[in-house]
Amino acid sequence: MENRGFQYKVSVIIPIYNSEKYLKNCIESVLHDQGNLDDIEIILVNDGSTDNSADICEQYAQKYNNILYISKQNEGVAATRNRGIQEAHGKYFLYLDSDDTLMPNTINQVSAFFDKHYEDVDLVTYPQLDILHDGTKREHFRFKILKESGIYDLNKYPYITQTRINIMVKNAGGGGIIFCLIQILNLIMKIVHI
Repeated sequence: MENRGFQYKVSVIIPIYNSEKYLKNCIESVLHDQGNLDDIEIILVNDGSTDNSADICEQYAQKYNNILYISKQNEGVAATRNRGIQEAHGKYFLYLDSDDTLMPNTINQVSAFFDKHYEDVDLVTYPQLDILHDGTKREHFRFKILKESGIYDLNKYPYITQTRINIMVKNAGGGGIIFCLIQILNLIMKIVHI
């Protein structure tokens, strides 16, 4: 499926607050996705960091044409993420926290899967591993319900919790989108898990 006039296939929106310790790994994980880098824009939104996060963002924005850096006063993560949405030009939005990293080929795989089910769903979720302080990895509790790939009807599975991470959502256009998963999911009431 073509991008229907969108400048990019995927806008990766990364809110940032005092993330210098993790930020490079986060950005690099997006840049090394195995899809076409020209199809991805990365929007770095600095929410008034007081560490070296701003310098890191500026270095990447100067080096890559598809990285947009926005600096603003501290307003919290929801307002920061919404600012990124306002600036995004992608067919899909992928939300990534600045201390998270993507496995190779995540964006390419999830967006291709979304294309196949474009008319049926508004949100695609993918596996998430939490790394604990002692280095132990554990699967997010959500995947006790999302055991198989497929479309899940939220009328049948109303307790599938969905957070702002490990999801890709459809850009509904119009510039008035705000970050609200309840509004997103009320559109079709189905999500896809891959």
